[in-house]
Parts: sequence; structure tokens; C-alpha cells
Amino acid sequence: MSSIHRRKFLKSASLTSIGIAGLAGCAGTSGSNDSSEGSGGSSGGSSSTDSSTDSSGGTTEPTTSSDSGVSGESISILTTYYPDASYSGVVRAKYQNYFEAVGFSDVTLDYSLELNPLQVVTSDDYDFVIASHLDSIAGRAQGVPVQSIVTTQGSTVQAYTYDADEHSFESPADFVGSTLGLQNDPDITTFNNEILSSELSDAERDQINETFVGYDVRNLLTGKVDAMTKFPTNADGIILELKEEANFGYIPMKDYLEVPGNAAITTTSMIENKPEVVREFVRAHAKGLADSIDPDMRDSVAADCVQSTEDAGISEQIFGTDVDAVDIQSRAVEMFREYRHIDEWDTNGVGWNPTDRVALAQQLFADAGQLDDTSDPETIVNNRFIEEVTDDQGQLIWEE
Repeated sequence: MSSIHRRKFLKSASLTSIGIAGLAGCAGTSGSNDSSEGSGGSSGGSSSTDSSTDSSGGTTEPTTSSDSGVSGESISILTTYYPDASYSGVVRAKYQNYFEAVGFSDVTLDYSLELNPLQVVTSDDYDFVIASHLDSIAGRAQGVPVQSIVTTQGSTVQAYTYDADEHSFESPADFVGSTLGLQNDPDITTFNNEILSSELSDAERDQINETFVGYDVRNLLTGKVDAMTKFPTNADGIILELKEEANFGYIPMKDYLEVPGNAAITTTSMIENKPEVVREFVRAHAKGLADSIDPDMRDSVAADCVQSTEDAGISEQIFGTDVDAVDIQSRAVEMFREYRHIDEWDTNGVGWNPTDRVALAQQLFADAGQLDDTSDPETIVNNRFIEEVTDDQGQLIWEE
């Protein structure tokens, strides 16, 4: 099994106007106080040969791994945060050799907290990047030729978090009279504003002290804030809970806004020139995603995630040494399940891109003045390949 490599950071100035880059992962490791980095059952083994309709209206024949047409091909993938449970789908596909199973001869999986996700794919440094749907939205609004081809988190992973030993918040309405910590990131401020505006009157919201803080969950334990936005799947909070040093409560933003989280993104030229490569990447990635949302595979998926961080030389940096890293990642994989899976996957296939959620996210960003222009949501996502690798029962077409 080849290691995950960390490539040198690219310093090209192109696409730096895209302000949403870097929000795809999850932030706030146990050693960071003010970081602004942000982030259904197993598929069946059907070998259906029913035709499916692609995004252009034509028909394509679903393929199996034995006739994938990518034998000898190499692919490169970048994650925009640490290669842990945040990216369990692609990590699982890498470490269980799913990419090799569909025919790829070599797979490079790198990570970076600094690279612009759209820059790396449009400049051909990587074939695929796992980033936020918001990157695709912002990119398309600026005419960048990219599309989301696999949704890896059907819902935003952001949640209002609080110290459950000190508070019993049940909804954002309970924040009245409290201090709410936010990160100064476009997605967080936009989603929070929409939720509070919908759930509270202006007079009620005026009684909430909204302040910018980092991602460190210790802001809650020190009493700096009463609640804060964060990713509940982050290692820092999980470690404190496993050590029984904290007890956190969560109010998921997904309960108030149906907007998507991360996605696998590639260029339209890749889609046009190497559709078979894109299709088989989607197939293998969907297989890894299916494992990630299968409760019976939780610990095995977690072990792969830990191995990927060890190979990258960052496991101790992320997880420390006080708690078993597999236990931390098992909790994260389990928590991610509710944010990763959406009902549409049960009928349309694991990884299917929810156009309606993308449309809502785009509209919210446009209303907030974060976008100068908008795009047809059907051009932001591309479900052609999910349709090609999924049978009529919503099961992944996979040869064991």
C-alpha cells in the first residue's frame, strides 16, 4: 500500500479571488486555538446491464469493473484537510484497493490545508479534489470549468455546540441572552444568519452576543462563549469526551438548512476527454462511501483513516497520544454518518449530488452578497457518472 504524500504547496496567484476555498474539511485540532481552516448500508454487488440516461439526455450502458477501460491509468486526488474520517470515502477506497479493483494502476492521495482546490484541478496538478460544494458554486459563478461529481457529505457538518453540563440548549431560540461564538468564514456566517433570522425575531436576536472565535472547543469549557459553531466530528471534542473531561451537546445546522457539505470535484475537460476515468473514480469512491455509512464497517473504516494519517506522518499531531486513535476515528465515522447520508442516496445511489441543496446554498450565498453571479445548479453538479455506476434499485454496480 503506497503512502499518502504531501506535495509542496503551489503559489500560483490564479483563482485566488475564490473566497470559499479551504472550507471543505473540518478544523480545530486539539492543539489549535484560533484556526480558521474549515471543513446507507453497503452497496450491493449487482452487475445490472440496464441502460441509464446521462446528463445530456443520451443513454449509456452501465459498466462493471471488468470492462472499465481504465487499465493502466493513474489518478491523483487531493483532500483539502487531513486525510482522516472527514474523507473516509476516498481513504477507504484507497486503502481497500477499490481504485485498483476498477482498473487503475496507481493512485496518489495527497492532502493540503493551503492549496486552492479549484486551482489544483484546473492547472492539472490533480485529477480530482475533495472539497466543498461551495467551491464548485463559487467557481461556476466565476466561469471556472468544474463540476461536483460525487457528494461525500449530503448535509453541512456544521453544528451549534455547547457544554451540556452547563447548558440545555435545544434550539437556536435558546441562545437568547447567551454568547454565540462563530468563525469568520463565509459558509458559517451565511448559514448562521439564515438560521437565526428564520428562528428568532429581530428583538430576540439582538439579545444574542455573536462574536468571532477560533475553532477550539475549549472556548466552551473556559466560558468564553456559551455556544459556538464547529464540526462535531473534530478530534479535539471527541478526545475530551472519550477522556470524560467534557460532555458536549449539538444542534446540527442540517436540521434547519438542507445544504450540502463536501464533494469530489473535477474539470469539465476531464469529464469530456476521459469519461471512463471519471466513471471508475466515481465507482470506487462510491464503494468507499458505502462502507463509510455501513455501521458494521465503522471500526474497519476508522482503522483505514488512522492508517492514512500515520502514513502521512500526522497521526500524533491530530489525535495526540492519550486516547487510542482508532477509538477517536470510530466515533467520528459514526457521527459523520448522519451528515453524510441523505435519503436520495437510497434510490439514486450513494454519492448522488442533490441539486436542490446546491441550489439553496447558492441562493443563500447570493443573497448574502458572497457571489456576484449565479449558475444553473444543473451545471454545478454532474450526476451522469453516479447514474452509470448505479442500478435501478439504487445499488452500486460492483464486481467482487
